[in-house]
Amino acid sequence: MSRARKEVEAALLAEASQIRKAGADHWKEMERRHPNIPLGVIAEICAGADMAADEEWWESIEKTIDGEIVKNALTKHG
Repeated sequence: MSRARKEVEAALLAEASQIRKAGADHWKEMERRHPNIPLGVIAEICAGADMAADEEWWESIEKTIDGEIVKNALTKHG
């Protein structure tokens, strides 16, 4: 994969992620903003934004669980 393609994908992913975080339909908005981008590329970018959001959610859950483990350990052994 070329450097240019990676940079374009990264920029589009960042844009789709921002749209998603704002609560808008990132797929429809990306289609509206970039009508010349093939739908397969839009789908790939939006899926990447969804996967990134899923990963952020999992990380927040893990931090919560880790915090509870530490809290419980300190309560029991503190």
